[in-house]
Amino acid sequence: MSGCGTNRRRIRWVAIAALLAASVAHAADDSAARDPVATASRGLAAEHIIEYAGPPLRAKPDQGLAAPMLVRVTVLPESERRDAAGVRQYRIDYIGNVAGLFDLRELIQHQDGTPASDLDPLFVRIVSELPPQHGTDLFLQDRQPFLLESHYRLALVALAIAWFAVPAVVLVRRALRRPPAPVAVVAPPPPTLADQLRPLVEGAMRQGLSVAERGRLELLLLRYWQDRLALAALAPADAVVRMRTHPEAGRLLTAVERWLHARGASSPRAEDDVAELLEPYRTAPALSEASRREVGA
Repeated sequence: MSGCGTNRRRIRWVAIAALLAASVAHAADDSAARDPVATASRGLAAEHIIEYAGPPLRAKPDQGLAAPMLVRVTVLPESERRDAAGVRQYRIDYIGNVAGLFDLRELIQHQDGTPASDLDPLFVRIVSELPPQHGTDLFLQDRQPFLLESHYRLALVALAIAWFAVPAVVLVRRALRRPPAPVAVVAPPPPTLADQLRPLVEGAMRQGLSVAERGRLELLLLRYWQDRLALAALAPADAVVRMRTHPEAGRLLTAVERWLHARGASSPRAEDDVAELLEPYRTAPALSEASRREVGA
C-alpha cells in the first residue's frame, strides 16, 4: 500500500510539473506574439512590409481622424509580377495618435469585408514625448501668457505710434473744421464792340431793323471809324457815305443793307457771314452812351 501511495504522489507531481511547463510555454508564446514588429513616434507616419498569400487585403473603411490608430494598406505591384504563387507584399502605413501597443490586424480586412483572422500578429508600439492625457489632438498647445518683458519691442513701437497719432488726429480735426477757402470768381470779360453790334446785325439778317435800331448801328460804326477814316469833320450823312465806300468799313454796312432789302431772309451762309463781319470789332471795347451821344451831336 505504501508503494501505491508513493506512485500516486509521483504521478501527481509529474502532472503538476507538466501543467506548469505548459502554462509557462503558453505565456512565453503569448509574450512572443505580443512583441512589437515596429516602434514609431506618436503623430508620425510609419510603415511595415508583410507578405500574405490569402485574399487581397485592405484597410477598414470606418477609420475616423480622431481614432487612436490610422492604417492604410497598399499592395506592392512589383510583388505581383515577381511571385506567381499568390504571395503578395503589402505596405502597411500607419499613424498612432495615442501612445501604447496596438495590433494592426484589428484595422485590416479582406477586400470583401471579411476579417483577416489568418494574419500573424502585427503589434506596433507608439511612443510619445507629449505629456500624459494629452488627447488625440497633436497640435493642441496651451497659449502662452502675454509677457510685456518678452514683447518690449512691440510695446515700444505701439507707444511710438500712439505718440505720433495723437497730434496727427488733432491736426486732422482742425483741418476738417476750417471753413473752405472761398472760390475765386472769374469776372466775365468786358463787352466788346462786336457784342454791341451782334444783336443789331442779326436783327437785320432775320426780321429787319427799326429806324432807331438802324440809327444806333450807324452811330456805333461812326464812333469806331471816325478817327481811323478822319470822319470827325464830316456831317453824319456824309460820314456814312464815306464808310460805305471804304473796303473794310463798308463791308458791314453793305451786308446790313442787303439783308434789309431781302426782307429778313436768312441762310446758313448768312450765319457764317455775321461772325466774319464782326471779327474786326472783337478787340474794340464797347462804346458808352456818352460816346454815342457825342457822335450824334
